[in-house]
Amino acid sequence: MKDEGAPEVISEEEAEKRAERGPDPSIGIGFFVVGLLIMAVGGATTHHYVFNAGEGLVLLGAVIFLISVAVTHYRIQPWNLRELSRRVIGRE
Repeated sequence: MKDEGAPEVISEEEAEKRAERGPDPSIGIGFFVVGLLIMAVGGATTHHYVFNAGEGLVLLGAVIFLISVAVTHYRIQPWNLRELSRRVIGRE
């Protein structure tokens, strides 16, 4: 009988193949860096609307980065919801 709580064991080649299909986190980092530069320019010139636009880009870049990393991790090692819920409530 298969243990439902046991994580799936995959080879390194399979993990790399699964990770290649995921979104690229560098897109989020790019938005983040461009947003920081726009914030710097807007702050230095005291143009608050420019600063706010840069802040929006920073937040968008951070969200894109986190989602792409989470999706890539999920593709490499899918979550077992039963195991995850047991860890959260402390019944491991």
